[in-house]
Amino acid sequence: MTTPPPNWYRDPGVQGQLRYWDGTRWTEHVTPGWHAPPVPAPPAKKMSGGAIAGIVIGSTVIVLFVIGILAAIAIPVFLNQREKADDAAKETLREIALAVETHNVDFPGESPLVTADDYSVVVTASDGTSQSVDLPYTVDYGGFFSLDGGPYCVWVTVDGGRAWQYDSEAGISAGRCSN
Repeated sequence: MTTPPPNWYRDPGVQGQLRYWDGTRWTEHVTPGWHAPPVPAPPAKKMSGGAIAGIVIGSTVIVLFVIGILAAIAIPVFLNQREKADDAAKETLREIALAVETHNVDFPGESPLVTADDYSVVVTASDGTSQSVDLPYTVDYGGFFSLDGGPYCVWVTVDGGRAWQYDSEAGISAGRCSN
């Protein structure tokens, strides 16, 4: 029978301790803290080129699918918001036209003074009375002209630069008034 060579070994009498074997017998030399050697990790498996290509293609398809779903949701929402802004512009034109028509009934032959700030359009008569029309946040006042209290035209713009006009002889249409 062969005996182990001199070295530190697990102490047969005390767990968690090393004892020195001199080749013939155990010595009185001990040291604490024997730990089992770590179990080596299995070698990493290499992926084939086909597997990597499959993962890349699969990931790309998933990303494109998600983008398609988001576009299918976002585009109709965007178009709906644009339509709502145009509807707000048309309603604002109707309200301004009503204020101008009211002025023209009360002051025949006179053109009203039409002014605006960031929040409203004000139609003012020669006696100082006025009527105010609130501007929705998507609508900006464009301008007004009238020929001596006769036919008139007023226009507004919507976010994005689209313009709508109200012509007293033709009604509401896309575009800007021209004198």
